[in-house]
Amino acid sequence: MGTFTLSQVVVTRSNEEELLSIARTLEEYSTHPTAKAVVAYFKDKGISTLLSDKFRNIVSKV
Repeated sequence: MGTFTLSQVVVTRSNEEELLSIARTLEEYSTHPTAKAVVAYFKDKGISTLLSDKFRNIVSKV
C-alpha cells in the first residue's frame, strides 16, 4: 500500500493589493492568450507589477 497525503492550499497574505500585484506579475510573463486580457484588466485598474528576474515560462509540447 502507498501513502495517501492530503494537503490544502491556503492564502496567508491578507493584503489584496499585494496579491493582485503578484497575479499581474505572473500574467505579465505568461504567453497564454488569456493572460493578455488579464494584464489589460490589471493595467486599467492601476495594479502595479513586481520586478522579477527569476521567472521561467515552460511551454507545453502537447
